[in-house]
Amino acid sequence: METLNVFDNISEHIIKHIKNAENAIYICVPWLTDEKILIELVEKTKQNVHIEIITLNDEFNRLKSKYFNKLISNGSKVYFIDKTAQGGIPHLKFCVIDDEILITGSYNWSNNARKNDENILIKIINDFEDHDIINDYNIKFNKLLYSYGIKNEDDDWQKVIDYTNDVKKKQEEAYKFYDLASSYLNKKKYASALEFINEGINISPHPDKNFFFLKHLILRQKGDYLECTDSLYQYLWEIADNDNEEIEKFKKLYDLFIKIIKIYGTKTYKLIAEINQKTKIKLGKFALLNIEPHFFTYDELDTLPF
Repeated sequence: METLNVFDNISEHIIKHIKNAENAIYICVPWLTDEKILIELVEKTKQNVHIEIITLNDEFNRLKSKYFNKLISNGSKVYFIDKTAQGGIPHLKFCVIDDEILITGSYNWSNNARKNDENILIKIINDFEDHDIINDYNIKFNKLLYSYGIKNEDDDWQKVIDYTNDVKKKQEEAYKFYDLASSYLNKKKYASALEFINEGINISPHPDKNFFFLKHLILRQKGDYLECTDSLYQYLWEIADNDNEEIEKFKKLYDLFIKIIKIYGTKTYKLIAEINQKTKIKLGKFALLNIEPHFFTYDELDTLPF
């Protein structure tokens, strides 16, 4: 596990990790009034990142209602918690990003907090055993929703049944687009294939590794090397740590990807730093699956001078 103590420029550190989020962000803070953070959260909703926020129902947060309304309208869940009869408030301050990164500490996510002496602790999970820490915070997030009456545990079972049926229906529809994309890829009609796989990803009720695998193949054939890196790593993200067959499949795909980037270095020379940065962000997942990441260097590429 990588641990970072931050005492300066705290908001900028938080924003950096929000920017890198790819799947889900869970936030529990009493005050969320830092507009730069709010603006970045709104941007992430446009990228289909799932966001849930627990915060205090008071006049300071309500002053930022235009941002919360945008988050809600884009599909995020914002839970405004009232004070208890004894005047107590949820004073926890933590954020879980992509089930890999935990941010916690004294820092309120507010404009005023920028003026204070505060701190946050950032933990980046690299090993499977460390996920217990993340899980503790995920459990606490849900317990808060139960304790404040926002969620009812008695209703959960019926919700699970309804959700499962809805997921099945949406997934069947998504796979129709998957089949179309696969067909067009075989016909070397890459633009149409990309259009259909994107539609399938958009309507799929949850991330599906098969869709990202196929999108990677399409983008690779099109020569969109940076974009196909994103799809490759989205596929990597969805692989279960005990799925040995899928891990081996990724290794073969990854080896081929490395060879292609080296061969077509003249087209990717200026993108190497960006590809390496995307690899760096996924180091935790590489470590979890015991896969050696590759960082490109310019001298290993078949490049031409600028």
